[in-house]
Amino acid sequence: MSDTGGGHRASTEAIKATFNEQFGDKHQVFVTDLWTDHTLWPFNQLPRSYNFLVKYDPLWRMTYYLSAPCVVHQSNFAATSAFIARFHKLVTRCYCPSEEVARRALNAGFQPSQIKVFGLPVRPSFVKLVCPKVELRKELEMEGHLPAILLMGGGEGMGPIEATTRALADKRLGEPIGQVLVICGRNKKLADRLNSVDWKIPVQESGNVAYVIEKGCGKFSKSPKEIAKIVGEWFGPRQDERKVMSQNALRLAKPYAVFKIVHDKHQLLRQRSFVPPA
Repeated sequence: MSDTGGGHRASTEAIKATFNEQFGDKHQVFVTDLWTDHTLWPFNQLPRSYNFLVKYDPLWRMTYYLSAPCVVHQSNFAATSAFIARFHKLVTRCYCPSEEVARRALNAGFQPSQIKVFGLPVRPSFVKLVCPKVELRKELEMEGHLPAILLMGGGEGMGPIEATTRALADKRLGEPIGQVLVICGRNKKLADRLNSVDWKIPVQESGNVAYVIEKGCGKFSKSPKEIAKIVGEWFGPRQDERKVMSQNALRLAKPYAVFKIVHDKHQLLRQRSFVPPA
């Protein structure tokens, strides 16, 4: 994988963690960034991309055969819009997060037997119920009776997170009708700026758009003020719409995708063609 954000590392680490949880030390799972981990200066300082390997095929072949892995898993975070060049007909398995991507794989020339639709892999800890929601809210110092909106911009805290948070705060008039949780990721400057604001309400840190809208799971806007308006309506007169979207999202959820992917890989490794020579 390449540690470029967009869920690549998160999905890969989820698969590794699940292998360890399900099979202990039966498998050795390595998460590696070829540039950072296997090249010398100045190459390990280059942007995390695969452009160089694509141009120099012998280097890729040398790295591959030196490690001689039984299985290579390459993650690409795209729930619905997978670029045609991502599909290679020689793979043993193509794990698709949705039926839309599976259809693209078929159009790219894959056989149905190569395709598995399991969903996006997430860390096992996200699947397991740690404790009741009431207790979690207390632990996070959230209001117990108010609905909550999660505002996030990936691991880097990208996008108009701060502007949207401020717009949401400006919409709050009178008694509180909801609460906002902001995920800043690794963006410490964003977290520091938000923490420095004297908010009127408690604030806690802590190609897929069309799919979400089409399935009735959410709405989209680039305008922080428009987002604040939509959220305000979800807290107030359009609460029923928010509840319907929540149910739609639950119906689409595939929380056990990572377990299915790991067990399928385990079965592949047990097949004769995948058993390493003695």
